[in-house]
Amino acid sequence: MVITKEELREDIYLLFYADEDPDRDLALEIIKDIPDENGENPSGRVVKIKDSGSTTSVYKICIKNRKYFVKEFRASGLKRKIKNFMGKPRAIRSLKNGIQLRNKGIPAIKPGMAVIDCSTLNRNLLITEEIKGENLFQLLRNCEFNPSTRRQLLINLATIWRKLFQQNLLYRDPTLENFFLTPEESFRGEPPGIIIIDIDHIYSLPIMPEFLKKDALSRFFASSLIYLEKAGVNFPSQQELSQFYLQFFKGERSKRERRKFSRKVKKGTVNKLRKWNRMDLIKKRCL
Repeated sequence: MVITKEELREDIYLLFYADEDPDRDLALEIIKDIPDENGENPSGRVVKIKDSGSTTSVYKICIKNRKYFVKEFRASGLKRKIKNFMGKPRAIRSLKNGIQLRNKGIPAIKPGMAVIDCSTLNRNLLITEEIKGENLFQLLRNCEFNPSTRRQLLINLATIWRKLFQQNLLYRDPTLENFFLTPEESFRGEPPGIIIIDIDHIYSLPIMPEFLKKDALSRFFASSLIYLEKAGVNFPSQQELSQFYLQFFKGERSKRERRKFSRKVKKGTVNKLRKWNRMDLIKKRCL
């Protein structure tokens, strides 16, 4: 999949898109409708569904009976504005990440368009078409899963992590909100399942050392414990975690090596929770 650069509107915007023919009119409509810095929503058809401080917001918008997700990146500091000027806006990085992930066989949201505001160097947008389903946090909070379904979710997550590490890809924001369970998306003939929807914080490395694998999984488990507590869901049992590591290694390591690796991830998880002032979860989980 090749990314192409095109002038969208003479004075302000540039459009970056994948090898599918983009809908330029759609991009212009979305730019017009997304609230400006004063928070004004001209059309009233935009709903903000997530806000991450002063740097990112996620919107849902319906145009001509089709729904889209729009992630807005705002450059609040000089460093980020310079990066935008140098042609490295986060929306373009996310678009490239989505293409790279899918090309490497990792289930991720299908890339759409990235629109860059060249007038202020402040705003850039990633546009993707809506997919059906829910993120794992919403799902766990709203549904009760039997042991078999919980096990399958863990196996799916372990598979995604294994594929990421095999491709030397480091995921720095692996919260349950950023994994999406969809009944629709069939990726390369595989059955529908979990896909990555937040593709901004994924970095390609020349190699993937063991300490980074352990740190990434520690971050994932620590944040997952926080979300599971919010959802009122039981923490994974030791047996469930063993299933996770069996799928993660898929016969590549001995039982002793798996235990050694999991102990270090467990230690890293405790350190993350301690750093985030969540000692209460350490006691509840008996970590």
